[in-house]
Amino acid sequence: MTPGRGVGNFWAYITGSVEGEMAFQAEFKDVKVDVNIGNKGDGALTGHFNTLDLGTINPSTFKTSLPGVTAASLKTQLQLLLTAWETQANIDLAAGYVIPEVFGVTGIVEIDVKKGYVEVGVDATPATFLQIRELLRGIKQNGEYMLKAKKMAAINQQF
Repeated sequence: MTPGRGVGNFWAYITGSVEGEMAFQAEFKDVKVDVNIGNKGDGALTGHFNTLDLGTINPSTFKTSLPGVTAASLKTQLQLLLTAWETQANIDLAAGYVIPEVFGVTGIVEIDVKKGYVEVGVDATPATFLQIRELLRGIKQNGEYMLKAKKMAAINQQF
């Protein structure tokens, strides 16, 4: 497959917390991503990030409880982290990055960039779908248990 180019401008809302307390929140406008991506036929992803930029922070949405942190300093620090990730991603993509197996889905991935959309295909075994079913069943049962426990706690508070 020939690598395709994906270009996008996004909006992002990022929050951070320290020990369960809100440390910062910011709305980023004009987040830019420009990437060439494809695969080698063996499932390894190849490509290169040309641009990965956080854009600008909307000052009216910026809040922080961290002393000395400004919108500009937060943007600078987060952009440094993103740039470091981009650098490593470009190294990995140049070598051919194989996505690790998750829930039985192997790292064999096919990506085909079309005009206006991206097709993605993955290899999976029948066992994969059984594992996903069991995962979803467990999440559902856990949710039902939590709702029952909450109702029981409400009843117990009456006495």
